[in-house]
Amino acid sequence: MTLFLLGIAISIPIGVLSPLATAWIQQRLSRRYASQAQVRIDRLNEELALVTRFHNEPLEFLKYLGMRILVVNALWIAQSVVDYILGLVANTSATVSVVNSEVNINIDAISTLASAIASLVGVVFLTVVLLYIIRAYGTSTKVFNFSQYESRARAELADLATRTSGAA
Repeated sequence: MTLFLLGIAISIPIGVLSPLATAWIQQRLSRRYASQAQVRIDRLNEELALVTRFHNEPLEFLKYLGMRILVVNALWIAQSVVDYILGLVANTSATVSVVNSEVNINIDAISTLASAIASLVGVVFLTVVLLYIIRAYGTSTKVFNFSQYESRARAELADLATRTSGAA
């Protein structure tokens, strides 16, 4: 049981931080390997097209942000629903054991398990919400600072293009 909890304690921070480091890792790999450079070129072109569209069409950008806010709220509500359901399980089991003293239920174990599951579900849902917000914020920053982003992205694309043409 201790090893299980240790695994969860280690895997959650890794799960939170790994998507944040993915772009950095892809950028470093693309500088070393031509095949990874082509993958990075494709993704950077897609991102540049999206940010350019949002920069040129502010209404599309507002729709993008509105949908992100809606999804964040839906995930937060879903997490609350699951939390309340698990709280209901713990409270109902306690009530049953008090009302019907003939039932031999270990109420502490059920209550602790329900609380642990509720905490785990909360961590997972809120991690997804956090990553979703971080990605939306990153896109927003690129749209608001479009000229800087565009010049930086085009410079990286030119650098990657020379690396892939030199490797071919």
